[in-house]
Amino acid sequence: MNSITETTYKKHQEEAVKLFNNGYNCAQAILVAYKDKTNMDINFSLKISSALGGGIAVTSRICGTINAAVMIIGIVYGNTDSLDTKRKIRVKEVTRNFINDFTASHNGINCAELLLEDKNKKHTTHSKKCISIIKEVCDLLDKHLEVK
Repeated sequence: MNSITETTYKKHQEEAVKLFNNGYNCAQAILVAYKDKTNMDINFSLKISSALGGGIAVTSRICGTINAAVMIIGIVYGNTDSLDTKRKIRVKEVTRNFINDFTASHNGINCAELLLEDKNKKHTTHSKKCISIIKEVCDLLDKHLEVK
């Protein structure tokens, strides 16, 4: 990895953590941190991801970081032409690979599973555990966005 790529990686991670520490949910933090990849308006990014924190409206379902990452993968690799089978296949492949890489070191992708995976420790939403997940998702997302 070259220094420019490492700087970009660090930038996404640092911005996402800063946003999270400033009160935005994990999905908002990830989606806004990747504005250079999505070209989305910040306010639109914040609104569209506002219900995803805490595992979709704090229901402990799919982690907001995962939801945001999949949205970003869709923006980068997704199809707009219904007949573009190459892009349809590619977006699913990249998404599957991202999810598989994430679950290789976790019990799943649900917020509840992630917050409870540390033995003898119960984490809550918007905790230090969330920050480590945000950092990890940024690392994985950067790697999967780099492979075209």
